Amino acid sequence: MHLGEDQPFPETEETLRLAGLKHFEDEFISFTLDELTHISINSALEEMKRTTGLLGELISKARQDGQQREVQANQAREEKVKAMGMIQLLDSSIESRTLQKEINELSYYVKQRVMLRFREAFRYAFNPGTIKNDGRSMQKILQGCLDELVHFIAFDLSQEMRATALRVEKYMEKSGAQLLEKLERHIDRDDFHVHPWESKTFATPEFESTLPKDLISSLKGTLSMFKSTKQFFEQGGQDQMRQKLEERFQVPVQSYVDQAEQILLSYYVREFIELIEKAKDRTTSDLSDHFTALIAALTMDLDPAILEDTYNKLKGFIH
Repeated sequence: MHLGEDQPFPETEETLRLAGLKHFEDEFISFTLDELTHISINSALEEMKRTTGLLGELISKARQDGQQREVQANQAREEKVKAMGMIQLLDSSIESRTLQKEINELSYYVKQRVMLRFREAFRYAFNPGTIKNDGRSMQKILQGCLDELVHFIAFDLSQEMRATALRVEKYMEKSGAQLLEKLERHIDRDDFHVHPWESKTFATPEFESTLPKDLISSLKGTLSMFKSTKQFFEQGGQDQMRQKLEERFQVPVQSYVDQAEQILLSYYVREFIELIEKAKDRTTSDLSDHFTALIAALTMDLDPAILEDTYNKLKGFIH
């Protein structure tokens, strides 16, 4: 295509069509202002940089002689098959098992941390300021202390599991990013970069800050260990009751953690697999577009000057 000095340069879409790069149409149209209203500016700039880099590569290919381009086109077809195979080797089931192990390990330490704080929680609930002979029913006072202890442990468990959920999300983001970095190394092409892992805002699961109602009933018998305030605070009665209650709390605390762990597994493993598959689909699409454009540049009769002008226009947007 030749233009007179006073003839205006065609729009980008028309330039690409006339240059024989119709398959580029969707790629370039995605950079219109309409599209930019639906994606972040940074993401758009990264896409433009990637496309500009590819266009620069096409300009270089278009300047080569026909025989050399044919050899490189055949080589590109073989490399495409190899690169696509690398993506298919990315097994989401393997990554999901790794995530499951991480959730198992994180959940295991929840019970340990909560029970390490049991002594402090017990002394907070069963304290001299509350347990005193002031005319009130001692049985009701002790029951109130027990209720306070149960509430403290239940709340502590819920907070620990919420924190664990956030740790799982952080692990997923880090693991996903490393996964795609590894994939890019395996694809091993200087002219192609895997789109970075996309962060997601999860609907973090909620965890009950209560323990089973029958737990309190089963613990009431332990309160009979209290004989008097003197026996309790001065003669070791407090430690004896704490040890007994700590033993009785082991099972319900473990049960709470087990149920919460299942909530984490059922939600995050599914989410992680979906994110990995989405990343695979995107990389497959990007890689297919990349090789389609590359092979087209090597097999079609393109005007490097037209490509160069489009290249300069895109560079102008970036800088």
